[in-house]
Amino acid sequence: MIVPMSMLLSVIPAAWLETAGRFHVVIVHFPIALLLLAGAIEFWRSVRRSNKPSNTAIVCLVLGAVSAIASSVLGWIHKGYTGFSANNPTLLWHEWLGIAAATVATLAIVLLLLRHKTLIPYRLTTILAALLVGVTGHFGGTLTHGPGYLTELLF
Repeated sequence: MIVPMSMLLSVIPAAWLETAGRFHVVIVHFPIALLLLAGAIEFWRSVRRSNKPSNTAIVCLVLGAVSAIASSVLGWIHKGYTGFSANNPTLLWHEWLGIAAATVATLAIVLLLLRHKTLIPYRLTTILAALLVGVTGHFGGTLTHGPGYLTELLF
């Protein structure tokens, strides 16, 4: 029997859920670094026309996908305890791009396992996961620090 998520969440004390959700802010840095590195490595290897995937990129991709999934779940919990409106466009972009990044990173692993003669699908999805996590991080930074935080002192 599958227990609905709402029923499961209803038996967990709110303080525990809110605390767990706050770990999104801690864990989120792992997929950002790992997926960016995996994408950069595989991009470089494709430019160099390497016909083998990088072991380092694979480890980064697997750890990045797992931590992206955990971060997405914790972010979903965290969202319920923040002062942001559920209709906040920045929050929505951050949420759905984060889910997309975790999904695409997982898809890249599957494509690597299913590859026949070419690494192109694996490499493209790995690079796409890196781009998605970068854009997702931008929206997360905007939520946390406000728009223009990085460049406001320059202008």
